[in-house]
Amino acid sequence: GDYATAIYNGACDPFIEDVTANASGGTKNYGIYNHSESFTAISHPRLVGVSASASGGNESMGVYNWNSSPAMTDVTAAASGAGGRNYGILNHTSSPVMTRVAAAASDGGLNNYGVHNVTSSPVMTDVTATASGASSTNSGVRNEDYSDPVMTRVATSATGGAGSYGVYNTGFSDPVIRQCTLSGAAEGLHVVDGTTRIVRSSIAGAVNRVGGTLTCVHAVSGTGAELGFNCLPL
Repeated sequence: GDYATAIYNGACDPFIEDVTANASGGTKNYGIYNHSESFTAISHPRLVGVSASASGGNESMGVYNWNSSPAMTDVTAAASGAGGRNYGILNHTSSPVMTRVAAAASDGGLNNYGVHNVTSSPVMTDVTATASGASSTNSGVRNEDYSDPVMTRVATSATGGAGSYGVYNTGFSDPVIRQCTLSGAAEGLHVVDGTTRIVRSSIAGAVNRVGGTLTCVHAVSGTGAELGFNCLPL
């Protein structure tokens, strides 16, 4: 069929523990899809010790949160092999609490994202987000369209393709990045607009501020060199 979904939660609040969910065979594949059509009945599932994966088709997502704000603890989410886009986790108009989460997108596709936030403000703590293998762009974390995540002890990595970004901020997103490690083969950090705050973090790869506001406090490069308030080497 057009869609393959291992677990679908629609406007409900289940507790899902120690479950493995795998999806493949559709044009779009979702390991776990948390969704609500109504902004007055947002789903709030709780995921603990869950492994979710999706592969193949044109688009694959390990976990897709759309108008849903789950609590995700000790979760592994992976997507691979889609011809168009792979998302470890895609948050759309959602504000999940993500703790000890590993998100990865790899193998093929035009664009791969470890974690992609769209109009979302998740709380991300002890998260690993990796992206690799796409021919166009690979982003460990991409924040866009007024996404304001709070990222603490997040490790991002991106390699391959025409552009690879540890963190990519656009669409007037205002992330707070604390005690994080950002790594991108092309750029560790890319800021188009909005306000990005970096505190006690390391950035491996170039820092590119196209516009907006970018500040660094007690930040270092991938080699350990101190970065100034503008996130450039002193």
